Amino acid sequence: MVFRKLSIIIPVYNCESFLETCLNSIVSEMNELIELILINDGSIDGSGEICEKYSNQYENIIYLLKNNTGVSDTRNVGINSAQGEYIIFVDSDDFLAKGWSKVVFSLFEKDADFTIIESGLSKELYTKKEVFDCLFHLNHNIKWCSTPWSKIYKRSLLLEKKILFETNVFHGEDLLFNAEVISNSTNILFSNKNIYYYRQNNLSITKSFNKNIFESDKKFLNIVKQKYDIKYYYFCLENAIMMFLNKISQVNYMEGFKFYRIFREEPYSSYIRNNSDYFNKSRNILFNFIKYDLIFILIIAFKAKNIIARNKIDSLIKI
Repeated sequence: MVFRKLSIIIPVYNCESFLETCLNSIVSEMNELIELILINDGSIDGSGEICEKYSNQYENIIYLLKNNTGVSDTRNVGINSAQGEYIIFVDSDDFLAKGWSKVVFSLFEKDADFTIIESGLSKELYTKKEVFDCLFHLNHNIKWCSTPWSKIYKRSLLLEKKILFETNVFHGEDLLFNAEVISNSTNILFSNKNIYYYRQNNLSITKSFNKNIFESDKKFLNIVKQKYDIKYYYFCLENAIMMFLNKISQVNYMEGFKFYRIFREEPYSSYIRNNSDYFNKSRNILFNFIKYDLIFILIIAFKAKNIIARNKIDSLIKI
């Protein structure tokens, strides 16, 4: 078996427009110590053909095809298939910066369990508490702490501690994954470098509303409440309410009114009734609208916000 130092895992799903840009940024700096794992999660566009072309051209590109089960399960397939000592994740519509391989391989010398690579870090060392505060967005000293990309994971840690992505959570699964990694890491490294470009698509606002997201969110909140500080739970709960308001505004009024009833269920109702100023006092006005069933005003406000977002141009963000 060929020794691999690094496994790069890319979940692929209907991304033919950006996939080659992503792959070219990686293969231009690949060597025999790197394997690239492309996992096609049931794409119905030309993504599969692009994956096949590259895997036929490069012997250290592995192409896997599976039924559509979502990005979390797809990343888990990558973790279980990887042979590298370290793992990094790349999204198929993003790409790596020139010189990424030099940065990544230089960081291997530190033998860290978990490495966060982000330009703009204010210092070289953070406590675990500081990292958790950033992970749950209580502060933004590490802006992209909750994402799986622009990170290096030691594969042996993931396997030993059986750390995988939650497949029954649709929102927050990346955060939960990194929370487990941080909790189990004894050596966390921070690098003030840029290796990653994230493509922000402002036209990708969901037009359909999946009611299963409510059950998914309850599972997410329950995990946070059981495992982590209560302040993180409250912060996630508040953000969930804001996310639901945004999503409710994306459907027609009748459907929006129907899903609005979720705020009368636990844990949302108690928080709105008793703890709505736990973190963000500026949101009290919104929670009062919910409390007094002024949903029409809320839907109008969030619909206007989404219209503004759709009119923005897609952008690349340097991480």
